[in-house]
Amino acid sequence: MPVERTDPDPSDAEHPVDLSDLGPDVAAQDLGLASRAMSLAVAAQDPVERRFLASLARALRGGELSLPPMPRAVLRIQKLLDSASCHIAELSQEIEVDAALAARLVGIANSAFYQGMGPVRSAGDAVVRIGLGETRYIVWAITLRSKVFRVPGRREEIERLWRHGVAASSAAQIIGAAAGLEPDTCFISGLLHDLGRVSLYSLAGEHPRDGMVSPDAFRRIDAELHAPLGAVAAETWNIGSEISGAIAHHHDPSAAPLASRPLAWVVRAADLLAHCIVGEEPEVFGDDSAENLWCGALAELGLEASDGSELHAEALEAFGVRAKGLL
Repeated sequence: MPVERTDPDPSDAEHPVDLSDLGPDVAAQDLGLASRAMSLAVAAQDPVERRFLASLARALRGGELSLPPMPRAVLRIQKLLDSASCHIAELSQEIEVDAALAARLVGIANSAFYQGMGPVRSAGDAVVRIGLGETRYIVWAITLRSKVFRVPGRREEIERLWRHGVAASSAAQIIGAAAGLEPDTCFISGLLHDLGRVSLYSLAGEHPRDGMVSPDAFRRIDAELHAPLGAVAAETWNIGSEISGAIAHHHDPSAAPLASRPLAWVVRAADLLAHCIVGEEPEVFGDDSAENLWCGALAELGLEASDGSELHAEALEAFGVRAKGLL
């Protein structure tokens, strides 16, 4: 899946993003998000919660919200993988620019799942053993974990969020393939579907003088805003309106734009399954309300409820393999 924009070097820091430069569709989406945040602020009873929401609304309206930046390594490597003539030697050189990324990739290639006749010692050998497709997924995951999914003071929450995202990306890839959707797009959408939570955690840590937002207040804010905020963050990376639309509506796929709706249903199903895979919720197939949501999502994708057990088993196996190198 091509990444369309070649951004300036974002390094490891977060930069204010001019949301007015993202086009009319995104601008309209953001105006709705800013108004929503301000409406929540007006209705909030807790003064700390009110100040937090008002700060978020002002940052959105002023184009000053610090959003997670797209790691440059992903842009470079993605561009090579998307080219018609991707050469292993050139790709390995780009990977080796980031020594930590290269080391992790070599380590994964030497894991029991991929282990071959002899040890892998270079990024190029790792790509040959793992394959171009899996290399794409691993590069995305390793780089996002080290560069984007990092919030000081929120280690436990980010670890849990990341584990869920890896499970959702594996599930989305499996479910999407069964529904006839493009696997790369499904994987990336599953991995990024809760990206908005990273921004919310970061913003909460930027205003300690106003007091800490209570866990209950944060859960309310998160439930209302993390999906559309994640879509805005994804749009700044210019990875496509289909993905940003799916992120924005992964809790209400029927409201997604038509072009994003199938992918939104994939992410919805993957989100449900991921909660089960990492043990955050009761087993999907043992809880009536969750099972109804699961079966409904499958039906929207043209899949039968009887397919659910097989999809669950395949996603669990894929997560088991990737978890060893990505968690």
